[in-house]
Amino acid sequence: MTIENKTDNKYLDALIKDAFDGIPYDDPYIIVKDYDLDRVYLDVDGEEFNIRTWNISEIGNSKIEIIYTLFKIKEDCGVSIKEDKVVIKCDG
Repeated sequence: MTIENKTDNKYLDALIKDAFDGIPYDDPYIIVKDYDLDRVYLDVDGEEFNIRTWNISEIGNSKIEIIYTLFKIKEDCGVSIKEDKVVIKCDG
């Protein structure tokens, strides 16, 4: 898996790796096109995907937990591929 993150958000790589873990894509090339308050917009080998974040919670001072759904966009409609959560260690 190769991730090209075109944003300034360094935590997106960990979220994307978790979202695509176990998904049947052979070494995908993922481009992070943009993100906003509750979505990450992706290009995966020329196909459009979004990660929708439902809840982001702090765990102490060193971790965050993100509950998310990975969607594949087909004909302007999102098809749910995976629902999960990930804990990401923060710097500091």
